[in-house]
Amino acid sequence: MPANQTKDPSPFKSYWSTPLTFVQNAGQVREAVHYLSNKPGCQIGFSSDEVLLLFTRRKPDLQEGLALSLHFRGANKDVRLEAQHPAAEKVNYFIGNDPAKWHAGLPTYQEIAYRELWPGIDLVFYGDNGVLKYDVIVKPGANPGNIRFVYQGADRLSLNGEGDLHIHTLHGVLAEKKPVSYQWINGRKVPVDTRFLLHGEQEGCEYGFEIGDGYQQEHELIIDPTLLVYSTYLGGNDTDIGYGIAVDNQDNAYVTGQTLSIDFPVTPGFSSPLKMDLPVLLLPK
Repeated sequence: MPANQTKDPSPFKSYWSTPLTFVQNAGQVREAVHYLSNKPGCQIGFSSDEVLLLFTRRKPDLQEGLALSLHFRGANKDVRLEAQHPAAEKVNYFIGNDPAKWHAGLPTYQEIAYRELWPGIDLVFYGDNGVLKYDVIVKPGANPGNIRFVYQGADRLSLNGEGDLHIHTLHGVLAEKKPVSYQWINGRKVPVDTRFLLHGEQEGCEYGFEIGDGYQQEHELIIDPTLLVYSTYLGGNDTDIGYGIAVDNQDNAYVTGQTLSIDFPVTPGFSSPLKMDLPVLLLPK
C-alpha cells in the first residue's frame, strides 16, 4: 500500500458494519428507483435495468463520493422486482415543508429479487454482515451465458491470481470475490467450479461467468459472489500511511501504519493527540 494512497475518501467504513435493509420508493427519490437502501456512506438504488451504488464522504466544506452502476446487459426490460423477508425496522422520510410529501412508517426488507432478469435466471441482492451480496439463480435448462453485467462509471476491470474481479475506479480498486457456486442434487450440495469471465476489452467493464465441468443443466445452479468486499478506500480525513498489509485464511486484512486522521477507525489505546500508530488494524472479511 503506497504512502498516502489511503488519503482518498473512505466511504466504506460504516458500510462494512451497518446491517443492510431495503425500503420501497414511495416518492422520496426519482421514479426509476423501485427500492433503495440509504445508510451512512452508502446509498443503493434498485431500478429495472441497473443497481446504482453511491458512496459518499462528507467533509466540513464539501461532500465527495463515488458513483457506480451495475448495469444488466441484454436483460428483460419488464423484469419484476420483489422485496422479500420483512425486517423489523421502519423508515421515515420528512423531506421539505409539505407534510403531504412526508413518508412515515415505511417497511423494510432484507432481500430484493429480480425475477426472470434473463430467461430462466433470477438475481437476488441481500446483506451479509453489512456487505452487499448477490446470488444469480440459474433455473434448469437456462443458459448462464446470457448473464452480462457492466460496471458503468468504472475505468476498467481485471482478474487477480485468485480469480477475484477488480473494479478499477478513479479513487481506488473495489473487488468481488471469486464466485462460490453449487447445485442441490439428490439432497446434496454439490460445488460447481465457476469463474468470472471478462467480455471484450477490459475498459468495457463487462463481465459474466464461465461455468466449469460438473454443471448439470437439469438442476438449478446458484452463483454466489460477494460484491465490494475489499477496496483501497481505507483512511480518514488527513494523511494516512500504510507500512504493511496481510490477509489471513479467513480473508480478513491486517494493516499496519500511521495516520494523522482523527476519524480513522483505530483500536482504543493506540492513539496520541497528534499521531496515531496502527500496530495492527483488523479489517474483517
